[in-house]
Amino acid sequence: MNKLFLTEKIKNVIAPEKPKIFFMHIPKTGGSSVDSAIARFYKRSSYNVDPAFSKTASKILCNPDNASSRDYNMFVFRQYLALHEMVKGTKYISGHVRFNLDIWNAYQSQYAYITILRNPIKRYISQYFYDAFKKDDHARVSEDLPNYLRSNKGKERGHSYINYLSNASSQETCSVQEKLKLAKDNLDKFQLVGFLEHINIFVERFKNQFGLSLRIPHKNKNPISRPQVDDKMIQQIEEVCEPDIELYEYAKKKYLSEILPL
Repeated sequence: MNKLFLTEKIKNVIAPEKPKIFFMHIPKTGGSSVDSAIARFYKRSSYNVDPAFSKTASKILCNPDNASSRDYNMFVFRQYLALHEMVKGTKYISGHVRFNLDIWNAYQSQYAYITILRNPIKRYISQYFYDAFKKDDHARVSEDLPNYLRSNKGKERGHSYINYLSNASSQETCSVQEKLKLAKDNLDKFQLVGFLEHINIFVERFKNQFGLSLRIPHKNKNPISRPQVDDKMIQQIEEVCEPDIELYEYAKKKYLSEILPL
């Protein structure tokens, strides 16, 4: 028997090869903390699609005048970066990368797709205050909350879940309901879906599926620790986030109903 082959076989028995994972990090869902916890197991083979650097790079390549097309091209560029790492065989890949069916079809047998969701109202509020009071310029928000809710960007942020999971945000002929259906279909393809409000269940399931025990730190703390939003604003946020709320409830029913009363 080949000595090198025998050495590798012994190494895999002592320390089994870690599974390949793609972590879709939807902003302000606790994903930075989860990403950090997983990445520590993959120090020799991991790649994070940096949001600020990828945005700058995509502007150089794509630079159309239309803002919505520019944003979509940025997400396409991030998909290419993630795909490049899959082709290389990088074991852990993460980032603000939208679902792409072609990539999933090509690599579903090699990579486990995972993500974390959070109550859409809380996620929206967290992202607004994080972007409004951040120190760096990347994705900073200048409007107050009432004006932000009325802006195109504010409305788009209320559809973060369906945009990430449907990958259909640039298709003007695709209705919100069509996006929602696509998002549900694509979410069904994920091997593990966690919920920030029940992070202990995610940690337990992650260990059962991948054999790794996560210790999740608290990363990317919001500069406003307890933002105050009145009931009128909450109602407006609920209206903006309506499709994301439906997707979130669908996900909870699918992935939590056998454990928690919903």
